[in-house]
Order: sequence, then structure tokens, then C-alpha cells
Amino acid sequence: MFGELTINDFLHLLNSSAPTPGGGAVVAINAAHAAGLLSMVSNITTKKNLSDQSDSVNRDLVKCMLVSVMHQEKLLKAADADAVAFNALMDCFKMPGTTDEEKHARSAAIVNATKNACEPPKQTVLSCKALVDFAKIAVEQGDKSVVSDAFIACRMLATAMRCSIYNLQINLKTLIGKDDEFVKKTNEFIAGIDAVITELEKFIDEKCRF
Repeated sequence: MFGELTINDFLHLLNSSAPTPGGGAVVAINAAHAAGLLSMVSNITTKKNLSDQSDSVNRDLVKCMLVSVMHQEKLLKAADADAVAFNALMDCFKMPGTTDEEKHARSAAIVNATKNACEPPKQTVLSCKALVDFAKIAVEQGDKSVVSDAFIACRMLATAMRCSIYNLQINLKTLIGKDDEFVKKTNEFIAGIDAVITELEKFIDEKCRF
């Protein structure tokens, strides 16, 4: 869906009054860009090593290139899924709510759709988390001519995870008292990711500098 649009077309949609794409899709696409940068750094470095007749190709960088492309595809799917989930949630608010039965059905649908809306940002976070170690490899082993791109990828991954947490938290607010077990588990997930972000930001402060 979004991956088939030109950049101008996507921005035109984003600028409009249409509810989607929104923040979740933007975050996932930016994370996909970060994955692209990691793939590029690995690609350039590997080819340069080959041209320099290095004794061996860095397997970590080759794996970084392959894994980054895989997660780039997942992140584009997460962007699409975010829009689908949000539109589905908005449809629930349009359901009739005159009778008690209708109100109950509407409320249950909203809760279910809100929980579903948490899945795309969680998937974005999981892809970003999976790329963190490869981002560090790109910073530490990537060719110096493209090291700034590795720096940027690290920062973008940290930001994407932080922004995805915002999207999770705003959904959780409406679930308090309605599905507290889901809220608890999602908050535990957020706490674990927050630790990953903190560790990555520390790495960025220490390693991503000239």
C-alpha cells in the first residue's frame, strides 16, 4: 500500500485531512529507512573489502545486510497494518449505540480494535530491536566513508522505538479498567524496550561521534 506510493504522494496523503497515514505509519517507514542505511553501509563496506582483496569477507556485515532488508519489508508491512488497524478502530466508533445491547457491542468492538491497534507499533519495535546489534556492527565495522550513515541509523532506530511506545501508551489509556491484563503485559513489554532504548542511546553517545 504505502510502499507503492511515491514520496510526494505519501507526503500529500500525510498533509491531508485523511486519518491515515498517521504517526504509526511514519515511524515504521522511518525505521525502514534506518534498515536501508544499515544495508547500504554493509553493502559498501563488503564490496570495498572485496576490491581491496581482503583475506575474508566480514560475515557479520553480510548478515547485517540480509537481516536489514528482511526487516525493511516487515516495517513497510507494519506501516500498512497501522493504517488498517486505525481505520478499523474509527469504524467501531461509528457503530450504533442507542440500545444497551448496541452500546455493549460497540464498547466491546472498540476494546478489541484498540488492542489490535497496538500490534503494528509492537511489530515496529520488534524489528527495530532486532536491528540494534547490527546497527552497532555497522558503526564499529563499517567503512569510515559511510560511518555517519550508521550513526544516523542508530539514532533513527532509537527514535522509532521511543515513538512506537508513544503509540502504545495512547492506546493503553483507553484500555485501563477494560482489559487490565493486556495493559499490564503491554506495559511490561514497554519497560523492556525502554531498557533497550536506554542502552542504545548510551552506545550512540559513546560511539557515534567524530
